Amino acid sequence: MATVPGLPPAYADPTYQTAHEAVFSTPLTAKIERVLPPGVSDGDFSKAIEKAVRVLGKSAVFTGDDLKYYVDPYDIPEAGKARNIPSAAVW
Repeated sequence: MATVPGLPPAYADPTYQTAHEAVFSTPLTAKIERVLPPGVSDGDFSKAIEKAVRVLGKSAVFTGDDLKYYVDPYDIPEAGKARNIPSAAVW
């Protein structure tokens, strides 16, 4: 477990410390991979996003790297589970 030199770990629980390091060691601006909602095909999701853009406008629909502000930097994934990443967001 890496910590800031000269300082104790931020958390007593190693699970929390590991999650903290995972969050802050990788910039949130790193590329966000596309995540599909459960049970939705890539084609159906693309059509839904296209329709949302037509109805709401491109500035109101967020996908891909535009989701960086919608990723919870304090999300602590449970053992064996991936980090929660949204498929899309609308404003």
